[in-house]
Amino acid sequence: MSLLHQLFGSRGDGDETEAFGDYRLTEKVADGRLSTLYRGTQIKTGEAVAVKVLSEYGCRVADKLTRKLRKEWEGERALRLKHPHVVHTIVCGKQHGTYYIIMEFLSGGTLASLVQARAPLAEGRKIQIMRQAARGLEYVHSQGVIHRDISARNVMLDARGTAKLIDFGVAANKDDRIRNTGQRTGRPAYMAPELIRTNRFNERTDIYAFGVSLYEVVTRQRPFRTSDDPFEALATALNTEIPLPSTLCPSVSQRLESVIMRAIDPNPQRRYPTMTRLLEDLDRVTENDV
Repeated sequence: MSLLHQLFGSRGDGDETEAFGDYRLTEKVADGRLSTLYRGTQIKTGEAVAVKVLSEYGCRVADKLTRKLRKEWEGERALRLKHPHVVHTIVCGKQHGTYYIIMEFLSGGTLASLVQARAPLAEGRKIQIMRQAARGLEYVHSQGVIHRDISARNVMLDARGTAKLIDFGVAANKDDRIRNTGQRTGRPAYMAPELIRTNRFNERTDIYAFGVSLYEVVTRQRPFRTSDDPFEALATALNTEIPLPSTLCPSVSQRLESVIMRAIDPNPQRRYPTMTRLLEDLDRVTENDV
């Protein structure tokens, strides 16, 4: 029986008596294949935190990384990423065979949900928020890490409205190679064509995903509709003419439109080579360009 079953039984609801280290689980927030996310509290101070508990599958992946491949698991990688626009990891560890990560609790919500709801925390600040996310991604790349799952759902805001990149569950070091191309990661709608074809990733594959996210934040639509099947997404990306953002949202300026379209160019050689270059152009964009 896994530790999660011991803790939560068949329902999976948080039990206030259960804890990882000095942090007590209080409420389940989200569930996924690799992990479950909970709201928690620091036992002594009552400080709200986010607690990520790896699933049985996630723990097997972490064990393989640390024991066989001698590489960082997600928590160790997140712990060394220190930037104002990257979610702060407080501590990580392994308890009774289960890996866990304690992070700052971000109460502002995901950028995707805020944009769709036209929430005041995001309205009139879309460019500022995406610029902050871009700076976080620029830093992540400077540390030799490729996120591999950039999307508007993986940008969250804190209570003050500051944007932070989250979810490094499928991140990898730049020089890593994932040999099994059947085990792709990320969401197909945000995956660069070359990533789907070869499963090779670099800064430009993250830049493509960032561009799709920027398109979505500005227009409230993705560049094209596709299912979660990666090969359908590949065919769509290569054979569908992407509508210019200004055709969906006439207020979008040519300056902002050019940034978006270069970021999502299907040809990686025509895409921005680095987030630094993208930021040079995005810094010239204002909220009046949306």
